[in-house]
Amino acid sequence: MSDDARPEPGLSTERLNFFTDAIFAIAMTLLAVELERPDKAELVSARSLGRFLVDQRSSYLAFALSFALLWSVWRRHHQLMDRIRVLSKTFAFWHAPFLLLVAFLPFPTAVIGSAITNPMAQTLFAGTMAGILLLRGRAEGGVGRRRSRHR
Repeated sequence: MSDDARPEPGLSTERLNFFTDAIFAIAMTLLAVELERPDKAELVSARSLGRFLVDQRSSYLAFALSFALLWSVWRRHHQLMDRIRVLSKTFAFWHAPFLLLVAFLPFPTAVIGSAITNPMAQTLFAGTMAGILLLRGRAEGGVGRRRSRHR
């Protein structure tokens, strides 16, 4: 394929990058939307606001951890995509479950933020994060195998 030839429909790296960026941006925004806001009574004094913020610390921890994970995975995704000229159907296929879990992450983040000591909340959160990382690794591994075969 020449450098100026168009990829097969649905296998454009540019389109997949744009779509992935949108999913990550929405997921990262939803992480913040899930954070509880103080009500009027909690805004009356510094002490009541301080108490509210301390009470919400597990939500902030979950938010920060999820945001850092998504940032890291997004950066690695772009590094990976910079190495690819044409997507394989298999590579494109693996993006669906990967992006599904990225879009889902705000839910387990909110759950663990509300119940950080609950083992089921911990399992849901850790399982979602592990799934994202495993699927990212699957995509990276597939690119490495494809490249080495063609050398």
